[in-house]
Amino acid sequence: MAMTPKDLSQRAVRFYHRYGEELESIRQLLYIQLDKLALACTLENRLPRKAIRVVSRTKELKNFLLKLER
Repeated sequence: MAMTPKDLSQRAVRFYHRYGEELESIRQLLYIQLDKLALACTLENRLPRKAIRVVSRTKELKNFLLKLER
């Protein structure tokens, strides 16, 4: 049986409340590892440190819900 948009939104809210902090911790760990990899790549290829930039974010709940609606 398919879930209604309301059911999906409620499930997303519960997920974010339960795992939001863990998601941010994972994002930070990935950022650190990717930054180390970028540094190694720039050093190995004799590129300036700013040649590779690592950017990440965790989508805020309200923006996730707006995207879910679309």
